[in-house]
Amino acid sequence: MTPKVNQFDSLEPATQEVLRKYMADPEDTRRRLAAMSPDIPQNPVMLSRVQQVLTNLTVDPTVADVSITAVNERAGVSPYLYQGDIVITDDELKQMEDKYKQSGGRKKRQAIIPIKRWTENTVYYYFYNVTDKTKQAVAAGLKVIQEQTCITFVESSTATNRIRIIDANGCWSLLGMQGEEQSRYDRDEYITVDLTNVKQDNKHNFDKETDQTTINYISYDYGSVMQYGADTFSTNGQISMAPKNAEYQRTMGSSIIAYSDIRNINMYYSCKPTCTAAQNKIKCLNSGTKNPRDCSTCICPIGYAGATCNERPNNGGETITPTADWQTKNITVGDLDSPIDTWRPSYMIKTYWFTVPTGQKLEMQITDMLNNFCDYGCSLASLEFKYGPYPQLIDPKYCCDEHKNTIYSSTRNPTVLNIYNQQYASLFTIQYRLVAAN
Repeated sequence: MTPKVNQFDSLEPATQEVLRKYMADPEDTRRRLAAMSPDIPQNPVMLSRVQQVLTNLTVDPTVADVSITAVNERAGVSPYLYQGDIVITDDELKQMEDKYKQSGGRKKRQAIIPIKRWTENTVYYYFYNVTDKTKQAVAAGLKVIQEQTCITFVESSTATNRIRIIDANGCWSLLGMQGEEQSRYDRDEYITVDLTNVKQDNKHNFDKETDQTTINYISYDYGSVMQYGADTFSTNGQISMAPKNAEYQRTMGSSIIAYSDIRNINMYYSCKPTCTAAQNKIKCLNSGTKNPRDCSTCICPIGYAGATCNERPNNGGETITPTADWQTKNITVGDLDSPIDTWRPSYMIKTYWFTVPTGQKLEMQITDMLNNFCDYGCSLASLEFKYGPYPQLIDPKYCCDEHKNTIYSSTRNPTVLNIYNQQYASLFTIQYRLVAAN
């Protein structure tokens, strides 16, 4: 008889080594995680309405899903991870099971797993047998975080506590920041979870926290890098989550570090700059906050720049004064000299500001897209029209045909338009005009 080979045996040796270091029996961990399925009420009427609204949504089949959860599923490591990308130790799993049993099987975690902050806000890391491309991607991400927080990253292979970065199956780590966006205790106010198309082994990933286990420092952000995509863990490409506001269906699953993610880090680590009396008088605008590394400057939401977040970023965009007549603009963002089928480690963004006088509103519609890479999360290209009342949150992103020829409006002055690209170059054609606000 041919011996049975489990999924774990097919993983790369480097992956097996790490998982075995923290799990006495990875297959046992997989079974125990799967056994702790969350008790999420499934309202058939609500789910039917959601499915009717989203039934015609499609994705570009040529666009590979580059989300962390999708990468881990393709690599075969997902069943051994918690929340799609977290390696948990045997002790942590035991704590989760104890709380799950105490609650009668209704909740997996009623007490947060203790997490130690990095001493003196310094994170040590080193590379082990990784490619130059991996090093560049990691360096780009760490730079973004370090410049906007009080966290310092130091490369060291000898520090007592350090992170080892390896080339292995998927993208995952030990428990660091606690919880994904859709695990927040208030998530049911913002999304509907549909487990119809989710395998039993993956249902535990949709558990949520309680107000006793986590602190929500800021408002729910559909564009957070911590938010799953709409079809995450789906077995057939159909949705597993739908936003209460349908405009955000393509926004969830972003791979961009959002302003809200930076704010969460700063609040979790109590990052506050030391300011002089004169610097305290400097006020950040457009929901910006003081830079922990320089009290004379502010950290700004995407689309804003300058010392106090009152300027348009100098990234190739422009400030536009609309009129009452429809005007057309073609916007190209990206790198035409880069390979057409290869993504870049970081995004390119162009920002446009539209002047909107008091008593009027801006109307805008997308009339055409080229190389828009339609998928959930708009992962490689998108247009973000910031018409919402909260500059600190990501507004809906558009990258698919269903977004064409729909008029969106804003009374914000200025109204911000961000266009993103991470592969080759994308073209968005828009029309805009001013009309009376009432």
